[in-house]
Amino acid sequence: MKYSSPKTSLAAALALSLLLAPAAWADPDLGETLIRQFFADAKSGDQAAIERTLGEGFQSVHTDGMRDRAAEIELIRNIKIGKSTLTDFKTTRNGPALVVTFEVNAPGEILGGKRVGDGTHERMAVWLETAQGWQLIAYANLAPLKD
Repeated sequence: MKYSSPKTSLAAALALSLLLAPAAWADPDLGETLIRQFFADAKSGDQAAIERTLGEGFQSVHTDGMRDRAAEIELIRNIKIGKSTLTDFKTTRNGPALVVTFEVNAPGEILGGKRVGDGTHERMAVWLETAQGWQLIAYANLAPLKD
């Protein structure tokens, strides 16, 4: 029986661990690209694109409550988005999941019949790479809403 040296065994173990470990990296522009397209689709009212983008089992949380996929589609159908500024993108990847945090300043934005509070507010999107492309599976919007 042939034995490998300790160095060879260590190198093989390290290589295997790198292959099996989730990737904590991502193309930083990918997250920004996905978010900007999602906002453009919502602003233009492209419901077919929104429905293709939101994955099955989608969930969101906004300052006025939680929503499933159907409720989020309805929210987006009635959204009013003025000139929004998206900044400070941070993207990480773990296997087929992409997590994107960013800030939005959207004066005049109306969600669920309520005006979004003034200023810049944090948001987070979780995307899943699927055979159909990237799908949004979770979204958090920390912007306060006013009556």
